[in-house]
Amino acid sequence: MPGQDTLSSLRSISDPAALFAQKENLCYGLRDYGLAVEPSLWSLDELDLVQEAVREMQNLLGDAQTLRRAIGGVTIERLEQGGGGAYAWWIFPTWRRITLGESVLHQDPPWRGKVAVVHELAHIWDAQTANWIQRAVGGGGRIVRAMTAFVGIEPGPTCYGGLGSPECTFTRNPVEEWAESFAAFCYPHYTDWLRENLPSEKEAGLRPLHQQFVEMMISNLRQT
Repeated sequence: MPGQDTLSSLRSISDPAALFAQKENLCYGLRDYGLAVEPSLWSLDELDLVQEAVREMQNLLGDAQTLRRAIGGVTIERLEQGGGGAYAWWIFPTWRRITLGESVLHQDPPWRGKVAVVHELAHIWDAQTANWIQRAVGGGGRIVRAMTAFVGIEPGPTCYGGLGSPECTFTRNPVEEWAESFAAFCYPHYTDWLRENLPSEKEAGLRPLHQQFVEMMISNLRQT
């Protein structure tokens, strides 16, 4: 027979008001990182996933204030359809947002959803360093331009992120190369999983110059 704690937990999940309150609390906590999220559009599991990804990125950067300084504040929207996207072309701060489709939030294995969250946040970090013209045309900011100069011809970490192996179908895009490099740095098992499960990614991996560049960006951010 379930214990009292279990019954209380089950009641709180089945009670719409209690469930919404739990989601509100999670969204409220995300504000500390500069993230605005509307609780009614998300499931509790999805908000947990976003919170875990944000906390893991925070731990990498140092603390909540450092993360907030990197991204400058952004709205995260949940979509029924579509993948992930960072609207880095904003002119006004209120246009700054990330969208995450249901298929991105619910991946197999589930931790890949966190990789997607961190990938999009890395885009926002770079876009913070771009002027509005660079954002309007989808060009990279100072981070992306510095990475391109620093890594030279060294392949990126994934097919989507500039790997360029014969099996890859994506052309090299420095904006995506930066986001994938940061995600691979944050989650080292990401490229391990790609190598083991996708034939096109058999050469995936965060190479020395890309790793060194991400470390430099984190160090520079902590010193600002």
